[in-house]
Amino acid sequence: MNIVRAGTLGLALFGLSACGDFLGLDLLGPQDSPLVIEILDTQTEPPAKVTVTFQVSTEAGAPVPNLSVDAFEILDNGQSDSGFESSKAFQPKPGRFQTSVALLLDMSGSITGSPAFPLLKTAAAAFVDNSLDASGVVVGVWWFDGGSDLVQLVDFTDDSTALKAAIDGLTEDVTRDNSTNLNGAVQLGIGVVEQQLQNGASGVSQAGALVIFTDGTDQASRVPAAAALSAVAATDISIYSIGLRGEIDETFLSRIGRSGSAFADNSDALLGQFSTVGDQIEAMANSFYVLAYCSPRRAGASNQLTIRVRFGERLAQATTSYPAVNFTGGCTL
Repeated sequence: MNIVRAGTLGLALFGLSACGDFLGLDLLGPQDSPLVIEILDTQTEPPAKVTVTFQVSTEAGAPVPNLSVDAFEILDNGQSDSGFESSKAFQPKPGRFQTSVALLLDMSGSITGSPAFPLLKTAAAAFVDNSLDASGVVVGVWWFDGGSDLVQLVDFTDDSTALKAAIDGLTEDVTRDNSTNLNGAVQLGIGVVEQQLQNGASGVSQAGALVIFTDGTDQASRVPAAAALSAVAATDISIYSIGLRGEIDETFLSRIGRSGSAFADNSDALLGQFSTVGDQIEAMANSFYVLAYCSPRRAGASNQLTIRVRFGERLAQATTSYPAVNFTGGCTL
């Protein structure tokens, strides 16, 4: 099998995600935001099959899930797929693609000693269910307080029962240090997700996301805020923040949560905010697509395959190349 790779991350997930509101914005972003196709992975295999993994989003960064086959057109060396003998399909590829989501919970004394604690556990459990609605997603849970490290509650898994049982098992006496090492937790959380992507199984394309919850600001001063923001700027993973209003710095959390931020006015609103972010992650996961295509080419080391997508009045395209050396007839999807 010949593999040509482009971009930094690859993922293909086929689950349907309903569109809705996120922080008052449509999931697809502003209606005048142009569409973007990012081709992540191109593979060929005998006798003449080409498989392309790509993501559709808006230029503003909003994922575009749930597109039908009719939204796409392909051109092979500039020729439309309607003009030659070929077949195409957009197919799920179970086991070859994975999204790893790390949920990072603030367990400092201001949370564990407050009435918000049981509501936070309920909201975190609901987040697990929402995130795992998309196929190929795994979730892990870590927590932090004023200490210098993160504490792993559950490693990445798709076992919702185990995740929710562990969350439910958190108790008020879990806090080791009543301070809050928020900046350090951001740095370490990014590292956890990046390490998971590096450790991914051979042949499995990976994408990652970090979700951080807190009810306050950094008090431990172990890591400067500038260092946390630099870590955010340097990573390719998606990052979301959830804050419980009262003592949080919303501007800072919005900069940390560059993929989305949600703020609850009180503990009763936490469930809705966690669910909102879970929906956004599901939409992100389902904005990746796989094109399986039987090429009519029988030669050429660098054939040009262009994918076009149309959504409403918006149109985007991207081009990849593939070798057709030794291609023969008999390709099926």
